[in-house]
Amino acid sequence: MKRFNKKIYKDAIIFCIILLINVVIFKNFLTEHYTTDSYNLINIGYIQYLKENFLPGGRIFSALLYYIGFLLKIPYESLFTLSLMGGLIISTIMIIKLKNICLKEKEKWSLLEIFILIIASYYTIFNAMYLENLYFAETIIMALSVYFYMLAAKSCLEKGIIKSIVFACLGVFCYQGTVSAFFAFLILFELLNNKDFLEILKDMLWACCPIIVAISINMIQINLTCHILQIEQHRLQFNIIYNFVLGFKQVINMFMNTLHYGYYLYTIAFISLLTLLCKEKKLKKYINFLNIIIIVVICLGAAIIPTLSGTSALFSTRIRFSVGACIGVVYLFLVTKTNIFSNNKIISICFMVSLVIYGILNTYSYIYNIEISKKIDIRDIQEAKNIANYIECYEAENNVEVTYIAIYLDYKNSYKGVYHDLLTDYSVMNWSALRTCWSSKEIIEYFGNKKLEKRCMTEEEKTKYLSKVDTDKGYLAMGNTLYITCYIN
Repeated sequence: MKRFNKKIYKDAIIFCIILLINVVIFKNFLTEHYTTDSYNLINIGYIQYLKENFLPGGRIFSALLYYIGFLLKIPYESLFTLSLMGGLIISTIMIIKLKNICLKEKEKWSLLEIFILIIASYYTIFNAMYLENLYFAETIIMALSVYFYMLAAKSCLEKGIIKSIVFACLGVFCYQGTVSAFFAFLILFELLNNKDFLEILKDMLWACCPIIVAISINMIQINLTCHILQIEQHRLQFNIIYNFVLGFKQVINMFMNTLHYGYYLYTIAFISLLTLLCKEKKLKKYINFLNIIIIVVICLGAAIIPTLSGTSALFSTRIRFSVGACIGVVYLFLVTKTNIFSNNKIISICFMVSLVIYGILNTYSYIYNIEISKKIDIRDIQEAKNIANYIECYEAENNVEVTYIAIYLDYKNSYKGVYHDLLTDYSVMNWSALRTCWSSKEIIEYFGNKKLEKRCMTEEEKTKYLSKVDTDKGYLAMGNTLYITCYIN
């Protein structure tokens, strides 16, 4: 009993330290944070938003979160803060859970190995791809989806098929996009249980059953919801071969370029080389090397799965969890199932250095992107206020009231949808709300205190607008309409 209490006490200390670190990292998101979706939500309200986006998308728990927000009359800013805090708590629980699963697979642990285990567990969850899951108001639901996929993978390994299906269903109904997490955790748990290649292959095929059942139930729910609400589903596009090719290209691109200059690729290559150089039996070294390759292949392959049903989130990192978790999974396997960190001092130091560098780059990418996102918020808000002032001056000078807004979509120059003086990266987190079709009107209304009705732009108006607009500003009032250029649809 004392040993059990001591273990809980240690886990509680680790939990508090990790949570405190994450609160510091996410401080800019915990205080009045907006996304491109925020303004749409604020404009149409919780109920309309969940009807138009979550229920037809099969995201029941996100819909439930917003329904609770509606019932309790929680302001959007407060809902996001509470949701993010909940997401950070759940994510920290996942780290502790992952650490404890690995601890059970090895009898003797040195202090250094336990430290490496905690660090590797942290970066398996808080990987470069996971940040986008903590960017939206439904953060807590995104985090729950990953946790349920972890539990589904563990249950699947223990042959608890019913349990695995239940957890897989919970994960899918939270968010289908993080389904690759299931396979990332599954391959780790398989290797921790000393499975050989054929057993892994058989278990991977068997593990597809809970996911297929969960996705099938989710599809039934989506179809029923769309039928009842009389809504047409636009996100699902089952052109599997075309979607696979696009998904494959994007996954490889992310793996090659994440964390600047292909650090993922170089780290995996470096770890693999160290594995072959360590003092182990030749056969054991080759098996470890092969296992690293298996982890990489499974993690990259799993990341393509969310793209197979549609490409609406093709460039989103939130649906590529397994790509980000790949390096963490490799380290967890090596520290748990090999003696690499205790056999050779030089090799051990090299492994530690590579892990520390990876951790620094990963944490820096979180801090940098969160800070940039905050700056984009501030810039968008200021630009929206400037446009509102411009409209006010235009109305006074021309004795006309601007009541409409018409958007010109310049999709060929989508790279202009970010502020390039603030950053060089192009991602969902860095989109300008003012230059995104579904939030441009809403942000002007919210911060400009100006009600506008959206209408389509005629070809004649388009020609006239393009001939007169200042391309640096990207907006122009003519008659009773504000015309604005957007780059992201």
